[in-house]
Amino acid sequence: WGLTTRAAKHTPSKPLSKNTVYKIFSNIYYTGQFEWNGELYKGTYPAMITQEEYERVQMLIGRRYIPRPKKYESITAGLVRCPCGGAVITERRTKYIKAKSSMVTYHYARCARHKKGPTCKEPAIELKELERQMTEKIESIRISEKFHQWAIKNIHQMKGNDEALREKELQNLRKAHDESQKKLDNLFNVMISPINADKSLLSDEEFKVRKVELTTERDRLSSLIEQCDLRADKTAELLLDIFNIAYHAKNEFNNGDIQRKKSILSKIGVNFLLQGGNLQMDAKRHYISFIEKLPEVRAIEARGKLEEKRYGKLKKATEREMISLWSG
Repeated sequence: WGLTTRAAKHTPSKPLSKNTVYKIFSNIYYTGQFEWNGELYKGTYPAMITQEEYERVQMLIGRRYIPRPKKYESITAGLVRCPCGGAVITERRTKYIKAKSSMVTYHYARCARHKKGPTCKEPAIELKELERQMTEKIESIRISEKFHQWAIKNIHQMKGNDEALREKELQNLRKAHDESQKKLDNLFNVMISPINADKSLLSDEEFKVRKVELTTERDRLSSLIEQCDLRADKTAELLLDIFNIAYHAKNEFNNGDIQRKKSILSKIGVNFLLQGGNLQMDAKRHYISFIEKLPEVRAIEARGKLEEKRYGKLKKATEREMISLWSG
């Protein structure tokens, strides 16, 4: 094959032996990586061949090569854990399939402690199966386009009604706050008044007690005013987020990147656990009520479809029942 050693000053060039050529083709060094104490590290020198080319060569020279698992951006990172407490990681492994005469890549998820002490006995699961279970979780909260449109319309209407009620509540709170501040001002005026020089109208001890009472009441009212300002907007935003996710999540999960998929899962659930090949999760607090009401919602929606088919519109009684369900 014409391969020879490099000639030196006192050593002439000579043909390479088959054994030497085999060692060269088997050396992973030329992929830009090197092995040290059983671990593979990336070198600072440029690679001469790609990892895929190297694996193909191992197949051609008949060497049984077992590729190392490759870590990559993971849908489970920081999200899914194992019952043993370890993190669930995703890996891919490429192997040569003799029957197909080709390299095949497998993706799977496993506990990070599976190969380290203390050893975890939880089985690995194909990534396709894990994502199927994730999709199933999202599908369980999915709502129809018709109901989504109805919900969004009524949330905006509810927001408008709440704003009117909130404004009235704010007026009452501000009035009470102003009265509380006036009482506090009057207390100071009496305390420093010349006619109270002998403390006959208001003693130092009475002043301290009354001051604490009025200050506490004023601060309580200030807090209620602040909460009232935020409450209506937050409630409407939360409901809009819940219904938008319930309708759009499945499509966005199936077509989104890793980060988008993790974001969707994080919005609907917590405590993701992979046990016995099954993905478990707890619904987030604001989704618990939503999930509990879904069967009833779907029953009312089915009845509404029949009404629309028969009468051309949803009956007012059915619409009131739906509103009552979500406001209860």
